[in-house]
Amino acid sequence: MLLFRLAGHLGWRNVRWGAKQISSRELRLWQRFYEREPFGPAREDLRAGTIAAMLGDRCTPASFFPNLRGKPLDPEEQYERDIAVLRSMTTRRA
Repeated sequence: MLLFRLAGHLGWRNVRWGAKQISSRELRLWQRFYEREPFGPAREDLRAGTIAAMLGDRCTPASFFPNLRGKPLDPEEQYERDIAVLRSMTTRRA
């Protein structure tokens, strides 16, 4: 999976092309870097969730992304959860 992330991150033509360009040593370095500083859509979603949580002040990023590291939810179930979180953010505070 790391090669796919690198392809997008580095703008490679495709994964096969990038795999031919990168040495195994450099790939290990990228793996270590990714473990310390993750990048890609999942990390971007976490950042967006953090901002939404701060603005909403009523939930945490996990409210938007409960399965960030686990098995993805069924799209219908994820939609229902997201709607519930958004509704809770827009209801009046007592």
